[in-house]
Amino acid sequence: MSGLSLWTNKEISKLKRDIDCLYDRMCRDFGITQLMDSLREGPLVNITETKDSFVVRADLPDLDPDDLNVSVTDDLLIIKGETRKQISYETDGIKQIESFSSRIRLPPKVKIKNVRASYRKGVLEIVLPKYRASASLPVKILKK
Repeated sequence: MSGLSLWTNKEISKLKRDIDCLYDRMCRDFGITQLMDSLREGPLVNITETKDSFVVRADLPDLDPDDLNVSVTDDLLIIKGETRKQISYETDGIKQIESFSSRIRLPPKVKIKNVRASYRKGVLEIVLPKYRASASLPVKILKK
């Protein structure tokens, strides 16, 4: 066991920076930087379907609901938000603001005028009601 050595926080921080740099360089070389950034920055989202609606739940702990913006277009649900953190150093305090944006493609059968959203205990829930299918009508086939 004499070959074991303890790492200091400085060494661990340098290793983390080196790994992050290597990862970013790999993504840049393969041309997927924007895709990877969007996957890393957005909230965890779960989408379920019920008989009457689609339900989107986004895990957004420690976020003020006033810092959230939810919008819906014909085929897109957009969730945007900002997190604010106060970072204290020995000499000065710095406010750090991070923003995120998630875009979710919607099926064409959503009533966008009736979309509801609520935020409780760190979870944003968006309910997207479905259009009801109209009753099927028989179609008469004409003989030629």
